[in-house]
Amino acid sequence: MKQSKTEKAVFAKLSTQKVELEEHKIELSALDDLNAKYKKIAANAPKIKNVVQKEANNLAAVATSLGTIKGQFEKIEQSAKELGMEIPSAYRSMAEVAESLAKEWGKAATKIATAAKEI
Repeated sequence: MKQSKTEKAVFAKLSTQKVELEEHKIELSALDDLNAKYKKIAANAPKIKNVVQKEANNLAAVATSLGTIKGQFEKIEQSAKELGMEIPSAYRSMAEVAESLAKEWGKAATKIATAAKEI
């Protein structure tokens, strides 16, 4: 049986619509994949935040410990002076570096902790 012009037009239109539906299906599938990827990445954020906060606390603890070095050195230096001894200058330098690191690392720990709260 021969198809009329109308039938041909209808079938042509239907085949076009089918292609469009398939394109929409592909787009929805891509969006579903993107959503799943986002959820997977977002699920890691709280874990990372906890790690960052923990490490900021560890850095602060190291800074605090370093901050005690200069005071301990000064006590030892005073005791040495009372005994008439002189402590090599390298130890004074070490105490000063420790004090400097304590300040800088303490500031860094505060910045990191603040940033982690914003995550």
